[in-house]
Amino acid sequence: MQRNEHFIGTLPEHDFALYQTKDVSKGFELQSVLPIDGLGKGYCTMEYCADGSLLAYVYDSRSEDHMPYCISQDGGDSWSEPKLSYFDKLIRNPQLVRTADNWFLHGRNGNNGDGLVLYSSKDGIHWSEGTMVIRRPGPGTGYYSNNLYLPDERRLLIQFSHVYDLNRVNIMHMWIENT
Repeated sequence: MQRNEHFIGTLPEHDFALYQTKDVSKGFELQSVLPIDGLGKGYCTMEYCADGSLLAYVYDSRSEDHMPYCISQDGGDSWSEPKLSYFDKLIRNPQLVRTADNWFLHGRNGNNGDGLVLYSSKDGIHWSEGTMVIRRPGPGTGYYSNNLYLPDERRLLIQFSHVYDLNRVNIMHMWIENT
């Protein structure tokens, strides 16, 4: 039997699970399964809120202007019912981070997107209209990203792949100051 592997969920048993460890040398154990249906979905991003709750978003390939999210009040043991947040300029491969004063979410502006989009929020749920940070100069796919928040400096570093020729990319960096 041939398997069709894909990062987007294609079967009912494809779900999003949180694993934990108290000792890395002993491996990880299943902590919980998010209550978000995995069909047509991929990429999950999580971040802790200021009150200690855990916020999780999941990319939905069938609705790139809305992402389901759920919240855990007990460190990931249980989750709220899923709700939806709106993203005006679409989102794919979302990366979520909370800074001292704001939340940021960035990624490619949809499956067929042409650049990196950055959203901001005061609560991690209601998002700005988004800013296109950079657009590709021609055909090609890229704009996978990650971030690192430096709380002592109140700066956020965002790293992303920028298409310069077809599917050839360079790694770009940008700072967001006074976060």
